[in-house]
Amino acid sequence: MIMKKTNLRKLTAIITGLVLMGGMGFAQTTTVTTSTSVSKTLTDGTTAPITSGDPDLVTTGTTVPYLVVPDADLNPSYNLSEGASATHVVSNFTWTVPGTIGSISYPTPKHYIEVNITGAADATGDINVKEQNSAPTACQDATGTSIHVKVIAQPTVSAASVLPTSVCSTDGTTAITLPTFTVTKSTSAPSDPGLQVLATLTLTPLSGASSDVFTDQVLTVDESTGNVTLPTGTTLSKWGKYTLTITSVSDKISRKDIDATRKGFFASGKTVDFYIYKTPKTGAIYHISNL
Repeated sequence: MIMKKTNLRKLTAIITGLVLMGGMGFAQTTTVTTSTSVSKTLTDGTTAPITSGDPDLVTTGTTVPYLVVPDADLNPSYNLSEGASATHVVSNFTWTVPGTIGSISYPTPKHYIEVNITGAADATGDINVKEQNSAPTACQDATGTSIHVKVIAQPTVSAASVLPTSVCSTDGTTAITLPTFTVTKSTSAPSDPGLQVLATLTLTPLSGASSDVFTDQVLTVDESTGNVTLPTGTTLSKWGKYTLTITSVSDKISRKDIDATRKGFFASGKTVDFYIYKTPKTGAIYHISNL
């Protein structure tokens, strides 16, 4: 049976569910299990279930899971909601992944595989799967089902100049709002990047040692403007130099990555400096005696 795209969309929607805030604070983590009970984690950071477009976009350097719906007549006990963990699949499957895209990393693929995406940016190819019934006579779908895949570059980020680069505070206890700055992603992804960044903010005070205001925290990136805001509850109440370092970056496509450690994030290291200066308090005026 050739699986239609509508079936694939339903399947992937059931597997991924709705995005929940979790893990590093923003990536969905839905546990699935392969047919040999090897625990896997499917991660996604979009605001909707994963769906397969044409082409299906994947990021080089990630590991992406794929699953096909078995023939219902040959696998009558298969439950779509079980996803990759289904134990009722009796058919066998032959998957073909072109070298321009990557290679199969899951060693015993059935209706579920994981693909190491090693292709260069803008490479394209078709992933194909053919179902074969079990004994006594092996009958295989002659054409199978294919999905067209395109590889995009890993996300990178650049930080625009801070506006303004410095602010003034009358005392060291007044909370200061982070000056507006923007981040942009450069990659061959479509116009909806789903950009997310992890950042560390360090304060170098007027005197004393430097310290981190926060470390590897998620910063909200406005999709339309690229403006960044601090994590909820963060205040800047000290005079001195602040250095914001974007430690890693991901986008909606890279977060298809099944690697639970990487979660679709790639190193960045971009920094932006801004300053909070002390506003002087002018002292009293005295008449100078002429005696």
